[in-house]
Amino acid sequence: MGKSSYVDTISFKHLLSREGFVSLGLIIGTVFSIIELVIFKRTTTIIQISLIALIYYLYYRSYNSPKIIDGSQERKTDLSLIEKKSLSSYELISWIVILFFLICAFILNNIFIDKYSLIISLLLIILFSSNLKIFNYATLLPFIKCKKIIGKYDTEYSNNQIVEKISQCRDIFLDIRGVVTNDKYVLENIHASNPKYVLQIASSLMQNDDHSLSEAVKFEAETKGLAKHYISHVNRFQGMGITGRINNENFAIGNMKLMKEIDIVVGVLLREKIKLENQGKTVLVLAKTSAIKKKYEKNPGEVIGLMIFNCFPQADYSQMNEKFIKQEINLTYLSGEEKSTLLSRLKNITENRIISNMAELEKKKYIENKAEKQKNKIFIQVSRKFIFENNNIVNFIIDNPNENMGSNILSINQYSPKKLIIIYNKMIKYYKKASFNYQFSWFYHLFIMILSISFVRMSSSNYLYLFSFLLSILAEQIVIRNSNSN
Repeated sequence: MGKSSYVDTISFKHLLSREGFVSLGLIIGTVFSIIELVIFKRTTTIIQISLIALIYYLYYRSYNSPKIIDGSQERKTDLSLIEKKSLSSYELISWIVILFFLICAFILNNIFIDKYSLIISLLLIILFSSNLKIFNYATLLPFIKCKKIIGKYDTEYSNNQIVEKISQCRDIFLDIRGVVTNDKYVLENIHASNPKYVLQIASSLMQNDDHSLSEAVKFEAETKGLAKHYISHVNRFQGMGITGRINNENFAIGNMKLMKEIDIVVGVLLREKIKLENQGKTVLVLAKTSAIKKKYEKNPGEVIGLMIFNCFPQADYSQMNEKFIKQEINLTYLSGEEKSTLLSRLKNITENRIISNMAELEKKKYIENKAEKQKNKIFIQVSRKFIFENNNIVNFIIDNPNENMGSNILSINQYSPKKLIIIYNKMIKYYKKASFNYQFSWFYHLFIMILSISFVRMSSSNYLYLFSFLLSILAEQIVIRNSNSN
């Protein structure tokens, strides 16, 4: 069974096992019945009953664990709800059947002699025709197939609980940076009287910063062969920008939040900045300040340039957005940029789905607050770096292969929006298959029990074993085809 997750299809041989519909007891019971019926012309004997009962006892004792995936036993705490239900169904019905067997054997044996053989025949059909361990294995098959299929999309996850949670999720948070866009900015232009000077100051301020905007500035400076200045008194403001001192002059580079924080008046360039943002551009302001004071009290300064960037969206983001909307998924896009920039850059994403001007920590706090207020709901968050420990948040971590696989983490490498929607839909599909297999197992057990009651009223119940064997083959094929269907 450990190798089954490495195959593309679930074959018949994987169910011809102690976990499948065709049990060892059913096979032996069928063989004995045919021999007795054809050769000895008689019905079930006490020897046969005792032998099959002994086989069932050994069979039950030999396999009473949870389940196995990829050869390693999984903790019960990591099982999905439907897997726990399948285990509970198996354990509950197994003990009920054993109790019924004891009652028949010790109470009815001496009271209703004529009915005793009929009751035992019925009991054996229930025990072996409806192999109870199918509750475990039939439910597990789609999860095995799902893990194999999802693996083809460079995706990993630790347990099937994630598949179940994703199937229940109707709310998805997407960090625009790196999820909808490629997170690679290009410095397109500099509005300043001395663009070279602005680029040199900006690259010096950002020389130790790894933000994608900083990387774009440093790349442009290196391309033009500009040397970096020594910088001191550096302060980084999360989601706003950087301040520092170069050659005894104080500079600041960042967005309007930072300019307001240090009381820089952008002036006539503000209109130009808004115009550029309405065209889908990202604009940073470089300003010179007279002094950098504690808590940034009144501190007049001057703007010396605007740096204009562009960031291109992922190729399939519009298709991803459209398909999620059609499935009535509540999408929320989080970004640190201006809403006007995002609405111009990203087509087909409505304004009410975007929350803008958020620092990284603000994004995380926003998602955490939503999850805390609605603990009965499941949320998915897609980002490059955020990881939440909340049980009702599934973390889709993209392009971070070194991330430890926690119980709520799904890792996607070589990410694309198209791949995200495929993974989401595949997991929902295979969870539905697991649910069908579980429900079908119940139906099969109830059907075989009712059928056994009707057959046992006939003069001979030996045909029941053979009929049940053929019925179990049919049931297996239904489970296999459901698990393998695309």
